[in-house]
Amino acid sequence: RLIFLDVDGVLHDAAPASDAEMFCWLPLLAEIIERTGAGVVLSSSWREWPKAVASVSAALVTRGLPPLLGCTPSLLFKGRDAEIGAWLLANEASLAPGCRWIAIDDMLMPTLQAHLVRTRPSGLRETDVLKAVDLL
Repeated sequence: RLIFLDVDGVLHDAAPASDAEMFCWLPLLAEIIERTGAGVVLSSSWREWPKAVASVSAALVTRGLPPLLGCTPSLLFKGRDAEIGAWLLANEASLAPGCRWIAIDDMLMPTLQAHLVRTRPSGLRETDVLKAVDLL
């Protein structure tokens, strides 16, 4: 099981007011991971900055969760849904047959609708956790 994770608008408000609000919804992501055993692939624009990737991975580990499995590729002007598709294709050989996956994001991605847990810009909610667990 895999989670393609956005950060802004998922783990915290899309525009957090302070550093204290960063990753404030991580406990809800942890609940999804703990209930499903899913690994996390970073699909957020945060993947473009090594320090940002390290901070997300460290936040997971600090919470007792496994570190990131990796990041989606950057495909200029293709969109996040295409980047997720490219990651799945590139890693197809190492994935179990019928691997279940979701994208948790505050962006609308119509081509991934069956796999999308779309959050509000304010971040994850309990109803998103229920949907994510159900899809996985």
